[in-house]
Amino acid sequence: MKKFALIAGVFIVLLGGFITSVIMTGPQDKTLAQEHIAYVMISWNDTPLNGGFLPTAIKEVIVAAAHAQYSKDELGNLAGMQLHATHVRHAIDPALEERGPGLGYGMLKASESVVKHITLASQMHDASDDVKAHTMHVVKATETAMARAKEALRAADAILAAVTAEEANPHAVNMAALTEAAHLGLDVNGDGQITWDNDEGGLKIADQHMGFMLEAEGLKR
Repeated sequence: MKKFALIAGVFIVLLGGFITSVIMTGPQDKTLAQEHIAYVMISWNDTPLNGGFLPTAIKEVIVAAAHAQYSKDELGNLAGMQLHATHVRHAIDPALEERGPGLGYGMLKASESVVKHITLASQMHDASDDVKAHTMHVVKATETAMARAKEALRAADAILAAVTAEEANPHAVNMAALTEAAHLGLDVNGDGQITWDNDEGGLKIADQHMGFMLEAEGLKR
């Protein structure tokens, strides 16, 4: 004769005094896909303050954009432009510039991990359609941001190589525009909107689509 018991969210089936099956009925652990989503948005063990990869990348690109603007504000002052160019390099990739005002992790490193782990999330057997759909948007926006950050590094290098302020000035202007676009995105086609596609996305757009994903999965930031 079968007997049934519900103990602490576990539905137990007994037959002849022996447990024949156990069915979890209470709150479940995260799915495999959601574990990777959590790495992107909530926590990872080697980031500053163990933050998620995307929040870490955004913090770094905000520093880069701020110091790129400071460099632009110093047009005509070669030393000032060069100082802030080193700060931009540090925030984007501290392997290139050991000291600076960034977190010391780097926008590029954090962004690469965003792409890696959100792609893994979409490849898990338990990934939902929402995860799969928004992964494409997050990856595209993040990769666009990374491409602009790398262009900003080239602008920073040009500033550091300059021997006159006049030579450095246009690179400072360009660096400011590129880092801002890496953060916020850029309305490339002039339609008044910034989307994940058409090389428009920045990390803010990636974060927006991660928000859509979190909401669909019932997860909190």
